Amino acid sequence: MGNINIGAVPELRHIKDPTYIFFQTALTMADDPLFIDPVSHDGVFFYHDFGGLFVKVDGRRYRRDDPARLHGLLTWVDKGPVLTKKGVPRKRQPPPHQDESDAYYTAQLMHLDLKPLKSKAAAKKALLAMFGNGHDIKVPERLQKLEEDLRNLWDTENEKARIRYEQELEAKDKEEEERLAERRRAHEAILADVDEEDIASQAPTAGKRKATSNGGGVKKKAKASGSDRKVSWHIFTSLTCLLIIEYASS
Repeated sequence: MGNINIGAVPELRHIKDPTYIFFQTALTMADDPLFIDPVSHDGVFFYHDFGGLFVKVDGRRYRRDDPARLHGLLTWVDKGPVLTKKGVPRKRQPPPHQDESDAYYTAQLMHLDLKPLKSKAAAKKALLAMFGNGHDIKVPERLQKLEEDLRNLWDTENEKARIRYEQELEAKDKEEEERLAERRRAHEAILADVDEEDIASQAPTAGKRKATSNGGGVKKKAKASGSDRKVSWHIFTSLTCLLIIEYASS
């Protein structure tokens, strides 16, 4: 079966080609979560659940192109400008023909299990011979089997990665719950201590009364005792501790 190479997602950021933007957009729009990058047995053919089978040539990714488009590229002939009825070039001409790169044709040869050629002219000649008199090309069985194997490999590894990801999320959630519980216990302990001191400070004290002519009395304004000042200071320090705990845990 050969060695299994599973590309890491950060590797994608180093691929500077237009397919990268398209590939990354597809990842965010996929119906099923995608947790791994393309997989490969040999470092030549790669598979990803969205993009399918592709090869890398000169640092870029190339999928197997549509046979009709490939045939059109191979048989294109420059017929010159479009003329009017008077035989002069029209003002509006069709967009200029844009041929693919040498690497593109090399990749298409690899997708057909042919020897990769670096010369564009030689690659085009070999590809056109594969069409024969028709407009379609049959994919070799070896590559069909390779694509099926890589698809199964990707499904297996992606499922493993999904399970690991969910386990990590579950562990983080549990850790967060324990952290919040510890913070609540610390809050409750401080508040309970404050309540006990407050209750103790509310014990009844004998108030001095001033005699009056009718035998009644007026209670003198009580001064803050040392115990009251102690409780107030304790409440202040307790609330300060609450704020420190809240800040440290945020």
